[in-house]
Amino acid sequence: MKKVKVERKVLAEFRSNSNPNIVHEVRIGSDGKMYCSCRGWRTHKHCWHLDKVKAKEQREKEVSNV
Repeated sequence: MKKVKVERKVLAEFRSNSNPNIVHEVRIGSDGKMYCSCRGWRTHKHCWHLDKVKAKEQREKEVSNV
């Protein structure tokens, strides 16, 4: 599996529901895809943090097209 460089730019931060001392970060990779630091993304390559960021981006895109 090819290793993707994840950029330093943080798109969003989410405090963990199970441990408030942990903050999950959604970042953009050098391949243009979003990545999250949470266990769900690392295990399943999907998480609700990414869903929220993608939904927000979609709403902003729709508003800018009006």
